[in-house]
Amino acid sequence: MLPPVTPALNLYRALLDSGIRQSGQPALTHEQTDPLTGWLEDATLMPNVAGLLRSGVRVPQEALTFTALARDRHWLDGL
Repeated sequence: MLPPVTPALNLYRALLDSGIRQSGQPALTHEQTDPLTGWLEDATLMPNVAGLLRSGVRVPQEALTFTALARDRHWLDGL
């Protein structure tokens, strides 16, 4: 049996810490963001991600470039 799928929380933290944001997304309601962020199960990440979704902002995965990942390797912790 395979282990359960869990989010790579440190990669999500690195994405948020990148400071790169793209606007123009539809703003979501609390009712929409709760199920989308609940699976993170992290008291800090959930409200931060929900706030971005409610404000119509996204953080592109491309923000985590090789250079960014090589510079700060804390994202490896917990994988």
